Amino acid sequence: IKIISDLELFKIFASSQVKIIGISGSNGKSTTSSLVYHILKICGKKAFLGGNIGKSPLVKEAFDAEFCVFEVSSFQLEITDFIFDAGIILNISSNHIKEHGGMEGYKMAKEKILKGEGFRLKASHISTFEVLKDGYSIIKGKFYKNGELVSAIPEFKNLPGDHNLANILFSIAICMDFVGLHLPEILEAVKSFGNLPHRIEFVLEKEGVKFINDSKATNASACLTALKAFPKVPIFLIAGGR
Repeated sequence: IKIISDLELFKIFASSQVKIIGISGSNGKSTTSSLVYHILKICGKKAFLGGNIGKSPLVKEAFDAEFCVFEVSSFQLEITDFIFDAGIILNISSNHIKEHGGMEGYKMAKEKILKGEGFRLKASHISTFEVLKDGYSIIKGKFYKNGELVSAIPEFKNLPGDHNLANILFSIAICMDFVGLHLPEILEAVKSFGNLPHRIEFVLEKEGVKFINDSKATNASACLTALKAFPKVPIFLIAGGR
């Protein structure tokens, strides 16, 4: 008996009018999925967020949506064979190696989300440092598409760090070029997005020391990325795990 994911079961019974956005990556997929969902809702689209975050797709809310935003794990992708309407890989770093039998197995599972035609986006088409001739970039507060300057971008203090700039960039690309929203309304929606719990989450300030909860960093790459969000201050890291 073939084992399939709840995502694939949803696809079997969902209307062809429902557009499915799949977002995966070693780090940042919860934030990016939630941000895309937030932008869609603020801009008046009937959207659903689920998969590896929040609700299962097997609920009425998902079947009634215009756009389903699914955060997708490597384990879900292993048992999912349908083609997403939009497939995105934010990044790939060493993770779940034991479970996938090695880095190559983990990478193969992730890259299944890029299968098929339609809107496909991966890290090589995204840059927060240099202008890409065929892709999306944010450099010094300016947004470029295919090497051409499109618009200035405000600073989003609610999403600190270069990694969040990349998450914003992916979200802009999806919402603009797949969904068809306009850049000004996307940027306005990003301003009202609250960062997710346990991800560079400010807790309190006591005697001049800011306490930050980043307990969702469950691998070294995620932890290092969070530390880089505070380049100009001395940091005391309290870390644990296996």
